[in-house]
Amino acid sequence: MIISNSLLFKFFKFKNSLFLLLYYIVITNIPLLILTWYLNASRPIIVLDYVLIFPLMFFFENKFFRILFIILFILVYIVDCLIWVRQFFPFMRFEDILTLSQMLFDGPNIYKILIFTSLILFFLQNLILFKLAKKINIPEKKIGIVAGIILIIILYCNLPANKDVGMYETKGWINSQVLYVYRLKDNLLYNMLSWQANLVSSPFIPASYSWWPDKKLKHDMSKKTLLIVHESWGYSNNSTLNKEILQKFIVKKDNFVYFESGHISALGATIDGELRELCQLKSTNFNLKSIKNGFEECLPNQLKRRGYETYAFHSASSTIYDRSYWYKKVGFEKSTFFENVKNPILCYSFYGNCDSNLFSTVGGIFRKSNKSFVYWLTLNSHYPYDLKDLKLKPRINCIKYNMLLGSEECRNVQLTTQFIDQLAEMTSDISMKGVEVILVGDHEPPIFHKSKNYKIFKENSVSWIHFKVKT
Repeated sequence: MIISNSLLFKFFKFKNSLFLLLYYIVITNIPLLILTWYLNASRPIIVLDYVLIFPLMFFFENKFFRILFIILFILVYIVDCLIWVRQFFPFMRFEDILTLSQMLFDGPNIYKILIFTSLILFFLQNLILFKLAKKINIPEKKIGIVAGIILIIILYCNLPANKDVGMYETKGWINSQVLYVYRLKDNLLYNMLSWQANLVSSPFIPASYSWWPDKKLKHDMSKKTLLIVHESWGYSNNSTLNKEILQKFIVKKDNFVYFESGHISALGATIDGELRELCQLKSTNFNLKSIKNGFEECLPNQLKRRGYETYAFHSASSTIYDRSYWYKKVGFEKSTFFENVKNPILCYSFYGNCDSNLFSTVGGIFRKSNKSFVYWLTLNSHYPYDLKDLKLKPRINCIKYNMLLGSEECRNVQLTTQFIDQLAEMTSDISMKGVEVILVGDHEPPIFHKSKNYKIFKENSVSWIHFKVKT
């Protein structure tokens, strides 16, 4: 009877410890899972890293272990949040985080909400966990530690074995965000610590392919050229929508020597789209400042050797993606960024100058230069596609194309169409006579609240147009 009571006592203690562990797993995972569900993003249901530090809770009466738990929990929480945020912003380096944090209060409301929510959830989690730890009594410690170790082993044995982890592949039942960082080829750690990057050939053919000197040209390259890499311009599965987006160009076709359009395959972040079009290259991570050689044969350098003046424009900060450094390396003689604009008008989708303010500046280059190559990386169609950046009355009927009004797809299409309409209008300016233009998307637009019944954009594809204005 004594043995029976003793076994029963241990069983209930084990049961209590198990419930404590399960409660801990719920508390540490449910907040970000709710945000993940709301934004249709990706995250493992159980992040193993929280479970690894669980046994420390059984030693909370010791100040050392209590502080150790707090430090480790903060580190795991930060890694968890950064890997989660990486779905929205592939760049994650200390200098980029600092740059963006200074601009937070001028940015989109969704970012303010996410950061504020994350901080609130963090403090609530810790408050609950500390109260939970106080309820643990001495006899439960050994049983709880054993239960925790057993669960860690079980969970670790069920981790995905695939080491070829993609940018958004952080979902599934169980995973380790810390291990994800380690496995990722151009991982968060490499970027944050500014480790060495290397240039490799891009797997995709650029829209600017016909401009490269060693290619057989379909059209002779003009003395005045404009390459625009447009933020988040995808290619719709609906051909009618693609045509309507370009409608302002189609009605002006008689003003062009030629006008061509299509789509190409593309994958990665904005910087991948830039390097694809400018250099036919790809970087192994985002620390381009660490690259000393390899940019010599990029298109601007080749054109500069052929007598072209080379200019670059971008409405965001030059520090992001090290553009102030590598734009010089690829061959741009003069670059204009947000900090170079005297009286910028702020836009909302991403902190920076409004693209609409650059049309006259770009036109001015062609007005004064007889042989120039101008590169323009747009900004205002960046996720989350804030409609406060919409200055023109939208002409695309989203409902007609199975897009809900106000949805991410609809907002993206409306902002993209606005820029294309403004560019079409710009071609009527006298400064654009004889100018050859290529406009191409950098990557497929990130859409997190996807339609369950219909996918608007073709996966891993971007649109392009190529035309020359008559003299």
